[in-house]
Amino acid sequence: MNIKRSYGEIIEIIVDCLSLNTDDGETWYLPKDLISSILLKDMPEDAVFYPCKFYEDNFVQLDSIPMHIQKINDTKVLVSSQVNYIGLIACILS
Repeated sequence: MNIKRSYGEIIEIIVDCLSLNTDDGETWYLPKDLISSILLKDMPEDAVFYPCKFYEDNFVQLDSIPMHIQKINDTKVLVSSQVNYIGLIACILS
């Protein structure tokens, strides 16, 4: 993983020679087949990764259950899904 920064902000993340897509510089689309090539120690703590099936040009195909991965520290990551939030909201409303 190669991370390029400008004034402290991430401007590009490259994994296995592939530049990851981003909408806002904080969330990055990561093709699933590249997840295993990332070492936890190399992940930035100020980025969130959205695993996707693939992307091509400006088209990103997400999974049927969207999730995100964020580094907490050198030994832990947070993996969460919007399904958890929807289920929690449904429990509160019922």
